[in-house]
Amino acid sequence: MSDTQTNTIVDQISAEDLDQLIGAPGAGVAMTADPKNPGKPSFFSKDKVDMTVLDDIDPTDPPANPVDPVDPTDPVDPIVADPADPVDPGTFDSIIDEIDPADPADSDDPSKKGGRAKLDKAGMAQLAQALLDDKVILPFDDDKKIEDYTLDDYKDLFKMNFESQKEEIRANTPKEFFQSLPQEMQYAAKYIADGGTDLKGLFKALAASEETKSISLDSESGQEATARRFLQATNFGTEEEIQEQIESWKDLEKLEAKANQFKPKLDAMQDQIVQRQIREQEAKKEQQENASRQYAESIYTTLEKGELNGLKMNNKVQNMLYQGLIQPNYPSVSGNKTNLFGHLIEKHQFVEPNHGLIAEALWLLADPDGYRKEIQKGAKNDAVSETARKLKEAEASKTSGGGTDEPDPGKKDTGRRTIKRPDGGFFKR
Repeated sequence: MSDTQTNTIVDQISAEDLDQLIGAPGAGVAMTADPKNPGKPSFFSKDKVDMTVLDDIDPTDPPANPVDPVDPTDPVDPIVADPADPVDPGTFDSIIDEIDPADPADSDDPSKKGGRAKLDKAGMAQLAQALLDDKVILPFDDDKKIEDYTLDDYKDLFKMNFESQKEEIRANTPKEFFQSLPQEMQYAAKYIADGGTDLKGLFKALAASEETKSISLDSESGQEATARRFLQATNFGTEEEIQEQIESWKDLEKLEAKANQFKPKLDAMQDQIVQRQIREQEAKKEQQENASRQYAESIYTTLEKGELNGLKMNNKVQNMLYQGLIQPNYPSVSGNKTNLFGHLIEKHQFVEPNHGLIAEALWLLADPDGYRKEIQKGAKNDAVSETARKLKEAEASKTSGGGTDEPDPGKKDTGRRTIKRPDGGFFKR
């Protein structure tokens, strides 16, 4: 495969595709104790130190002669202080001063008499500028000078550079990994990354290509196999005609020359078969992406007006419908992801069965005009019934107010006057 083809394949492989192909380490790789030998010492285990050897040491014994050769098998005598030669505490101060001389200016500054030293802003500026000059880190995309940075600015600068380097490594790792793969595996990885599912057909073509390339022309059997495969691929004729042609080349001692002539062409033909499958899958992926893009645009255009088939929608409803039809955020019984619409269909079909609601949804989807007419007809009948009821109540009220003061025998007389509460109608709450 050429460098251009290799780069094209590698550039279209994402980190997520890499995770799907090679997997991620799980809990099985964690180190655990050996169950067969739980008492086996490890690198971090400690043995109890025998301290009884110190019981027999006389503090007055002089130390061993430092110039004498040391026998590794002899125990080391402890170093003890000589009471006749006390150590001068000033000696330690002089040693410390030689290692880290004290700054006289610090002796009178109470803020510098202990604790962790404060960060030097000038030193941070010099460090950042040196790293920028060496191109170890990248600057911010503003005009602020390094010497004007605050400590928070330096913190953000280093943090963002670390994040950028991590992202760069993550982006380059799949490319480097796939570039190290054999050509056949790059083909397979590209096919899978584009959503290809006919792996059996792909690997069959790859196997045939590899088998053809591995044929050696040093033997007569290899020459005959190459000639036979080329004639079969070019539809030369029947098997009998192909065998007759091969025998003719043998008799004329032209079989080796013909095999050398056919071998590059046969290899190229096998590569074309694999490449054709790769291109077909690329075309399918492009079609799917175009269809998805058009679908999202159509949904957006439909909901953008804020009105759906005569029904008003607020922003909340618009967003719910758009996301519910676009985003595959829910697990499906098929094992893939689905949108909210598919999720609710499966929920009311299998998880929390509500087959009446499913049937109503199916009616709407199958015959939207007929379904809406029945809804409107039902609403109209309800309105007519409500109107008739109100008219009857109004007529009864007029009749009762026409001079008859006879109490209703079915109603208890409390002696208190009342009026009827108004009815809210169809949309009563």
